[in-house]
Amino acid sequence: MRLSTRLLRIAVGRAQYRAYTGIGRRLLRLRRSTVRVGDLTIPVLSRPGRGDPLVFLHGFGADKEGWMGLIARVGKRPVIALDLPGFGKATRIDGARSNAAHQARAVRDALDALGTKRATLVGASMGGAIALRFAADFPERTRSIILLGSVGPIVDKSAFMHALDGGKNPLIPGTHDEFVAMLDFVTVKRPWLPQSIGAYLAAEQVKRKSDLVELFDGWLAQDAAELDAALSRVKAPTLVIHGELDRVIDLSSARAIADRVASSTLMVLPNVGHVPQLEVPREVARAITEFARD
Repeated sequence: MRLSTRLLRIAVGRAQYRAYTGIGRRLLRLRRSTVRVGDLTIPVLSRPGRGDPLVFLHGFGADKEGWMGLIARVGKRPVIALDLPGFGKATRIDGARSNAAHQARAVRDALDALGTKRATLVGASMGGAIALRFAADFPERTRSIILLGSVGPIVDKSAFMHALDGGKNPLIPGTHDEFVAMLDFVTVKRPWLPQSIGAYLAAEQVKRKSDLVELFDGWLAQDAAELDAALSRVKAPTLVIHGELDRVIDLSSARAIADRVASSTLMVLPNVGHVPQLEVPREVARAITEFARD
């Protein structure tokens, strides 16, 4: 593809993405704001309502807008979706601050700034580990936890872990083709995405590759034993949702979380990969709604 054609497609995709997310925010009555947490600025999407909100914590390389499709399916509950530090439009951080403990404290401080005392945390992949650490460190702030393809103790190595051993990281694309390959890697059946929007999202990921490498290396550098030990301190009711065919986090990790968290339920989704919120959003939304209500 000629450079001018590719740049035009990216520009069109940027405009479409902004239009679609803008329309989505209006339809879902989501308010955009930012909160200041120390030296961090954290963008927020929120919707007020009665009761404790659902707080959505995205996975590695993602952002708060990725939750909008799921938010559309959870009814009129109050919701909060954050750009975690280092991701989306949040303040950049170095790898030393990307670990679960630092991120959990940033989430707590952001909820303080929003006046939210207690919440149900919905965490995907990396966001799941942050939700678990939040519940372990701040139990009085945690009503319950819902995990989607969450990072957990390594029991059996996934295809992703084997790729890392071989010096490759399928989650950090360096080209458009690698971005497409990443989508195929994290899903069993890739959700439809307009070409132009895909080109824009791919360009954004490629542009941030060096930042993502530093954040990922910082995440790997944290003490895995300390993260695993936090599971025994989690007392909040926990729903562990995991794709049976997850190539990023092996299903054995979800079983380990369910075994070690005292009040937990494991829900295995057949023929689903690492991002069930995108692959089977209706089923995930129904499980979230029923669990949060109970």
